[in-house]
Amino acid sequence: MGAAARRLSRAVRLVQQGDLGGALQAAGKVVRYEPKNADARYLMGMLCRDAGRLEEAREHLDRAVAIRPQDAVYLDALGTVHLSARRLFEARSVLERAVALAPGTPSAVFNLGTALLELGEAAEAVGCFETLVGLRPRDAEAWLNLGVARARSGALETSVEPLRRAVELDDSLVSGWLNLAGVLAHLGHLEEPWRCYERACALAPDRASCHERQGWYLAGRGELLLARDAFERALAVDPSSAVAAAGLAHLLEKRGDLAEARAVLAPHLASAHDSVRVAATWATICLRLEEPDKSLVALEPLLVHQQPALEEARLHFAFGDTLHALGRHEEAFSAWLHANRRLGLTWDSAAAARQVDSILEAWSDPASLATASNTEELPVFVVGLPRSGTSLVEQILSAHSGIHGAGELEDLRQAALAHGPRWPLCVSRAAPVALDGLAGRYLGVLRARGGGARRVTDKMPINFRYLGLIAQLFPQARVVHVTRHPLDVGLSNLRQHFVGKANAWSTSLDGIAALMEDHRRLMEHWRETTPVRLLEVRYEDLVTEPDAGVRALLDFVGLPFEEACLHPHANRRHVNTASYAQVQEPIHAGAVGKWRTYAEALAPLAEALGQ
Repeated sequence: MGAAARRLSRAVRLVQQGDLGGALQAAGKVVRYEPKNADARYLMGMLCRDAGRLEEAREHLDRAVAIRPQDAVYLDALGTVHLSARRLFEARSVLERAVALAPGTPSAVFNLGTALLELGEAAEAVGCFETLVGLRPRDAEAWLNLGVARARSGALETSVEPLRRAVELDDSLVSGWLNLAGVLAHLGHLEEPWRCYERACALAPDRASCHERQGWYLAGRGELLLARDAFERALAVDPSSAVAAAGLAHLLEKRGDLAEARAVLAPHLASAHDSVRVAATWATICLRLEEPDKSLVALEPLLVHQQPALEEARLHFAFGDTLHALGRHEEAFSAWLHANRRLGLTWDSAAAARQVDSILEAWSDPASLATASNTEELPVFVVGLPRSGTSLVEQILSAHSGIHGAGELEDLRQAALAHGPRWPLCVSRAAPVALDGLAGRYLGVLRARGGGARRVTDKMPINFRYLGLIAQLFPQARVVHVTRHPLDVGLSNLRQHFVGKANAWSTSLDGIAALMEDHRRLMEHWRETTPVRLLEVRYEDLVTEPDAGVRALLDFVGLPFEEACLHPHANRRHVNTASYAQVQEPIHAGAVGKWRTYAEALAPLAEALGQ
């Protein structure tokens, strides 16, 4: 063994012993005496990289690659230096060469995938990480990165399996739990995201991002006090956390405290110029304060950068709303369409229509089916297409001293769908004792929420699917069906950032048209066949003649008129629906006919609906 080889071996031993300075000195001597020694250049580059001396590391590894241009190990090492220095295009270039020379080298494949992710080229990164899990099937980080790459590319549903695999292989993988929680929440899972966030926070209580992300999840669920606690925990860990400050500002904005929301978030804007969550929250506050120019200033710098799919969607929803407020309507509609495409949700309209067929068959003659034995008048169901005015109706009713507004309850849908493939036939044919059990559990939920109220509203709009079941469970129940001009409904849904596979219909005009047709078929059937008390409320009539509309609603639910119901904006009840801002305003007709501004863009929907 020559002197150079002995010195390099000694440098490696010193590194193993934790003496980085000694190793640098030993390897440096070899480079001085043998500047064309590729191994010395390589080792010196790696040692400089580990010492944080990235420019020196690059110089040494460039020389090593120049001496041995076909050495994949050297190219891979140079790629890691470029990655550390955020020279992402250079990293991709040399790492592509490394993988081409040695496609089965796990580190080069991993590093190339990482570079592609950092460049925003998530779809290309997927291929790298798919290769990597084949090479290292027990590597939790490889599965994590595959899940992240799929999610960022917009393939949300296919990202779940690798993320689950990652946390199965390494239960302590905090990033795995956080990413799994985020994807599951976006896909509409109800409880599992909470467990994932709890696990992440337990593993890393001193990591602000865990509490930030849990807080935003809880805010989306309407758990505002728990969300506030999570954001405050994040700020206790990192007082400079702009994302947590944005969370607190969001809670204030939802409550209508706009000036306070702006004051909370404003000090963090400069330090969070690259955060979509912060910019979108600021934009919402500015729009509600009628300052769209300030909204635009926050959003525009982010539009020039590649974003993960869900962040890009969030950004373009906010951008579309801002352009709408500025009167740039054609650009606004394009932004909303782009946002919906990036949500990564697909709607199977044929499967949904087949389910409607099954419901119509199961309840072909609802009056002939068994019913529960109760005579409860407690439940009032407010149904209709989403964005048709159901939130306003519930807000009006809940302003009454005898009515509690329970919001959008999942309980009825969950009870119906819990039967799996046996739904809907097995439910419609249930015996009275089984119906009594279902009804009793649901009434228990209403009583727990209602606090002694004479009526409790459930305003889950999509419950229009279940009026046959409602008639069986609650023969004395009342149903308020809200309708609105279909093109106003369509436009409002397309603008809305919904989450969950159940809302995938809202991401395209075709999907919206399909849901409207399903709704039409079901409501025509229920009107003709179902022995349920049904009040039809037309949104346009309610907002133009509120006195008559409010009195009709209260007559229908069997309670006396109260003046407070004409002023639902004074009702401080929290509304956790997309209409939370609108119900904080006095009843007005300002939202009637908004579709006309977008008539040309909405023409395909109008044609599909025969308008």
